[in-house]
Amino acid sequence: MLVCSTAGISYDLNIILKWMDKLDVEFFEFMINPESEWNLNRVAQKLKDYDIKSVHGNRDITKLILNDQKEGIKILEENLEFMHKIDANFLVLHAWDPRRAFNIEDLLVLEDYRDSVVIENIPSIYPIKDLFDFFAGLKFKFTLDLAWLYFSNDFRILNYDIVNVHIRDFADGNPRTKIFKGNVNFGEIFEKLGEKQYTFEAIYRKYYEIPEEVNIDLKRIKKILNKK
Repeated sequence: MLVCSTAGISYDLNIILKWMDKLDVEFFEFMINPESEWNLNRVAQKLKDYDIKSVHGNRDITKLILNDQKEGIKILEENLEFMHKIDANFLVLHAWDPRRAFNIEDLLVLEDYRDSVVIENIPSIYPIKDLFDFFAGLKFKFTLDLAWLYFSNDFRILNYDIVNVHIRDFADGNPRTKIFKGNVNFGEIFEKLGEKQYTFEAIYRKYYEIPEEVNIDLKRIKKILNKK
């Protein structure tokens, strides 16, 4: 199943909706941008006619949890309430601060949300496999971001319980490489992973001025997915 993320389109909901209407996909992953400061109840109303398969949670949630657990959990639960209102299947979560040391035991508070939350392989100062082992032990499922996979160069994490794949490219240390201009072997990865939710998360506005340009690359991704 091919899904398109709204990440990177805009912080303006009206612009996001206009792009969604023109993108050549049936399903979406909706990104909650902390910069937008949306009223999520109003956003949910505007999304009622779209098929949202997943929600990307506010990327600051776990930073908040590690600094102020009560506030972090409050934001997490608001994101989950939004996810349920729009009938999405799961919430993608950045479960650690990529640049700072932390006590992993402090993240045990997330265990109660494992049926709704999916952990993404964002960078960390710790080995990514150790973090996946920790969350796998708590029975979490995972989102695999292909740019961060190539960044970590630890392909052992392909063997975990992955339900969602963020389609991005990577080259020369740049996780925002234009799709098909980097080193990611999409055909090989898709073949190995099999049937998953595949989420195109590579709409960087410096590469795409209009949604029709995105549709060209979505068509190429569809062809690769159909061959696996």
